[in-house]
Amino acid sequence: MIRALRLIIATAYSATAQTGFEPELLGRVRQHIAANVSGLPDYTCQETMERSMRAPTGRMVFRERLRLEVLGTKAGEIFSWPGSAQFAREPLESWIAAGAIENGNFLTDLRNLFQLSSATTKYAGTETIARQAVHRFDFHAPLLSSRYTLTIDGKTAITAYSGSFWVSQESLDIVRLEMRAEEIPPDLDCRQAQHSVTYGRTRLGVSEWLIPSAAELLMVSREGRESRNSVAFSRCRHYATETSLSFDTAAAVESPARSSPQPNLPAGVALNLRLEHPISIRESAAGDPIVARLDKPVTAGGLSLPKGTRVLGRIRRLEQYLSSPASIRIGLEFFAMEATGGRIPFTAFLTGPRATTYVDRANYGSPAIVMTGEGLNIEDDGMTTGIGSFRIDGKELHIPRGFRTFWKTRQATGTAQQD
Repeated sequence: MIRALRLIIATAYSATAQTGFEPELLGRVRQHIAANVSGLPDYTCQETMERSMRAPTGRMVFRERLRLEVLGTKAGEIFSWPGSAQFAREPLESWIAAGAIENGNFLTDLRNLFQLSSATTKYAGTETIARQAVHRFDFHAPLLSSRYTLTIDGKTAITAYSGSFWVSQESLDIVRLEMRAEEIPPDLDCRQAQHSVTYGRTRLGVSEWLIPSAAELLMVSREGRESRNSVAFSRCRHYATETSLSFDTAAAVESPARSSPQPNLPAGVALNLRLEHPISIRESAAGDPIVARLDKPVTAGGLSLPKGTRVLGRIRRLEQYLSSPASIRIGLEFFAMEATGGRIPFTAFLTGPRATTYVDRANYGSPAIVMTGEGLNIEDDGMTTGIGSFRIDGKELHIPRGFRTFWKTRQATGTAQQD
């Protein structure tokens, strides 16, 4: 069973009594980074996650790529789908089905690392990272003073922790942070938990600021199942209320719009859709906007939508299961039509084309259900969620342009808006 895992970073540090230049160096490092943390403006980045699970045998059993827009503020991190107009204050684990996930990379780590104090920090010498001369510091916090929290399957525990951070000898910028949990309670299904963040300078508005560029979380269950979450941050920019989250693609699909109301699509309207762009396991990700076109005209509820009308949607699941037999689960959602007077929102569930099946009784031990035809193996039609999910056998996936799916509207979700 793939478990939902979450690591909440809440750590702090203090210097031990040291000799020579070491306390003075740590003081300058803390002051330098604290100034960056205090002045850092609200900013947003696109966060691309590569999530995987490995069985105790070493065999990879699950992979997923997920893209989110993350907003870092002094109050914490909030998330949205790329191209969406609004951020949602929902727990990060609510955006995934299973596996390891974390938050706190944007500000929590640095704030706690250089503005609070509860751990013992010791200078560990000089090293080289990516041809850059760095100072290394090691730290440790015992359980009684720790604020390092692990949450697994809804069960939370505070653990001791240790780790290291590296700062540039030239600029005193933090280059890398590594942390690991210690004294994990035996009733928590976790044998190992470690976390790392790589930092770099990025221009946000008129100034350059020190922010994360990549992060990785590794967790190992008691039975040896490994969950890994690797994150890359890109397209970082200063965030203001007037900032548009739309990207330079055809799929900035949820930007706010202004116009007079239009009729809504009533429930029960059949939508035959053809994808405008392909979906690939190698390039696509959950969270990516998608566009389809009506394959047949729609006349309903006072609306007349011709064949070829653009329909806006999003990939909501793209999960690769590598155990035998291998398969890929795809979840799609469509939510708006582009009409002359503005966008027409709707929710719909997936109706087909469904693959036909029969029971193969030649295998007398355990008759198997065999799928025939070219239809979809629909696992969840999305009647309650609006996300239609289906499964494709094999390790590879390439859904071509023109791929056809059938949907039926459930209910109207609002009024139409104009760009």
